[in-house]
Amino acid sequence: MLIFWLLILSFDILKFANFGLASNIIYVEAKDSIQKAVNSANSGDIILIKKGVYKEYPLFINKSLTIIGESREETVIDGDNSASLIINVLADNVKIINLTVQNTAYSYPPAQIGIQITGVKNVEIADCIIRYCARNLRLHCSMYSKILRNRIEQALTGGYGIHLDENSIYNEIVGNNITSSAVGIQVERTAINNTIYHNIFLNNYVDVGGPISGANNRWHNGYPSGG
Repeated sequence: MLIFWLLILSFDILKFANFGLASNIIYVEAKDSIQKAVNSANSGDIILIKKGVYKEYPLFINKSLTIIGESREETVIDGDNSASLIINVLADNVKIINLTVQNTAYSYPPAQIGIQITGVKNVEIADCIIRYCARNLRLHCSMYSKILRNRIEQALTGGYGIHLDENSIYNEIVGNNITSSAVGIQVERTAINNTIYHNIFLNNYVDVGGPISGANNRWHNGYPSGG
């Protein structure tokens, strides 16, 4: 019965990851270390994180990996209200899918980050919940990345749902619920040529902030409104 369950689960993972049958699948249980799984993986591998609360931070993703939570609501990477950074993506072609990242520390101005994409390209963050961080998601000097269908909500006081920081270009932010933050998306002056559409902005003090005029980002203004 266990073998049958693993075969079904592996099939679902491969459907998510789109890497094919050659990829190695590494399973992380609630008692295990996610960082140790990353360190032992090879580029192109898939890491499946089982349900549980993982108070492990910061995590450095420095290989081209697909990281998938077993349950978006029940696979939780938690900063325990003390993390300055929970996940730092430092490699091209990383995918983080179907999990929750939450609970950084807080100071003003808001600096602590849930997920940061740093100086890389072709990263995908999809179908996640990112919440209770000073800056829930930050792209810094990153390009050609996709932020898709996430719930990005309740940044800490004065914080940002998404921060398109300096020199982040040609990224796509599509189909996200961006809610209950001081600033839904903060767009800096040199964050240009990004495509932002079909997002839902709700109960933010400011939906879009920053010096965005003339920044040559593409927004969709049709129905439903949002980006």
